[in-house]
Amino acid sequence: MMLDTGATYTTLPSGVLLRLGRMPPTEAPRLTLNTANGERSAQVVLVDRVWLGDLHLDGVAVTSCEDCASSDNAGLLGSTSRARTT
Repeated sequence: MMLDTGATYTTLPSGVLLRLGRMPPTEAPRLTLNTANGERSAQVVLVDRVWLGDLHLDGVAVTSCEDCASSDNAGLLGSTSRARTT
């Protein structure tokens, strides 16, 4: 994954989310991402945990974004929005 400190969300293409068993449901929230390739509509899914080496973060919102991946990377590691619990 490419580290993008300017990205609000962590993004993965739908193929990766499918392999992880975390495809956004049809009724998942949809938002607009401002990417280097222009605005993209994306659905949000909550993943239980994201790891970066030995570090992990629980309850992370990930967006599905085909244009945020390339042949060199599987997606963007953004500032990793965490789900808020009340």
